[in-house]
Amino acid sequence: MRWLSAALLFMLVSGCKKEPVVMYDFTTQTITDSSCQIIAEDPTDWTYDQYWTRTDSLFVLFNDNLTTSDTTTGWVRVEPLCPNPTSKSFTLKIHSTKPAKARFAIVNTDLEMVYYASRIVHGDTVIQKFDLSGYSSILPQQNYRLYYAFFTGKNRMYYRGHGDFRVE
Repeated sequence: MRWLSAALLFMLVSGCKKEPVVMYDFTTQTITDSSCQIIAEDPTDWTYDQYWTRTDSLFVLFNDNLTTSDTTTGWVRVEPLCPNPTSKSFTLKIHSTKPAKARFAIVNTDLEMVYYASRIVHGDTVIQKFDLSGYSSILPQQNYRLYYAFFTGKNRMYYRGHGDFRVE
């Protein structure tokens, strides 16, 4: 019986996976002008993120009242935020093939969420406008990260990514 207890304890301890330590870099960014032309590119921004930490995922798991009836996943492409650096007003161009619930969260370099919103995208090219001028927690001369995730009508996340930007 003692060996069974020891075996169970070993299985529990060895089965616990620690999340890898992630170093967040907010300084490398895709720089764009006011007409959304890319000036300098960070290849890790504005693409599909294969891996998110538990913390990353929590930023887009807030409750909202938006619904969409489409339960299938679609193709998504998010273009870089522009302009970047920004004042506190910018656009994000989203291409999608299916209606989806899109959730956005902005965090500062301390990983504190300073803004979140959700919107329905209707399976087309959509330009989402963001005006953060009323948010006193978003400070000038600071770097931020915008997380975005797309969900089916059954609230299943099927696309996720991030992009870093600077407020001037």
